[in-house]
Amino acid sequence: MTNDECFQFHTLVYSYFKNCTLIETSAYEELYGRGIEDLDVALNQVRENEKTVEVTALDHTRDVLYSGTKRTNRAALHHFNHEIASSAHAIDIIFRGYKKPEKSNYPAETSMIYNLCQDLQNATYAPLAEKVGLTDWIVELKKANDAFEELFNDRAVQQSLLIAGLAREKRHEVETIYRSLISIANVNLLIDPSSPLLEFVDIINEQIAKCKQIIAARTTHNATKKLKKEQVNNGDNSGGNNDNDGPIEI
Repeated sequence: MTNDECFQFHTLVYSYFKNCTLIETSAYEELYGRGIEDLDVALNQVRENEKTVEVTALDHTRDVLYSGTKRTNRAALHHFNHEIASSAHAIDIIFRGYKKPEKSNYPAETSMIYNLCQDLQNATYAPLAEKVGLTDWIVELKKANDAFEELFNDRAVQQSLLIAGLAREKRHEVETIYRSLISIANVNLLIDPSSPLLEFVDIINEQIAKCKQIIAARTTHNATKKLKKEQVNNGDNSGGNNDNDGPIEI
């Protein structure tokens, strides 16, 4: 399972376990709940990893430059010089093809601004951009976007290793407690087949079956993608793509 799927699964298991008022499981339930909370914090750190002060500052810089470039072109739409106004209208069509990059996530914005600069610097539009007075704006926008991408990628590599390790550690702790709870449930059912845990076990096994279906579908999809890529590249077929282990059956 992915980390998010793991979190969702254990949150669901915990919600059911809380309704099983057994003395044998009470101590583990508290540990399980705290472990899930810690895992959530760690996963949130993974999600927020990209939002550092430096990255945010560079993102703001390129947003300002993007807005400035677009406003400069917009002002030229009604220029008294027909040739300048006509050039601005042609460039405005290009801008309309990129829907609010500054509102997109970081990777999407980086890609859109890169493509926008490529469009405005090609042989067709570069002369028009020069007439409107956008050449320097585009150069600075491209520089800011490149600087952002370089920092973003560097920080992502450096921090993701540390944070992913923390998430992996918290996930292992949660799954260890889960295994203990499952062992207690199995022993309890052996002693008392009519235990209130019977309904819980049926529900959890149903969730496990769903998880396995998702993992199997994703594994097949990944293997198909890999095979197609190998066929395109004329590479050797080295097999499918393994996913993380699923939950333990009860």
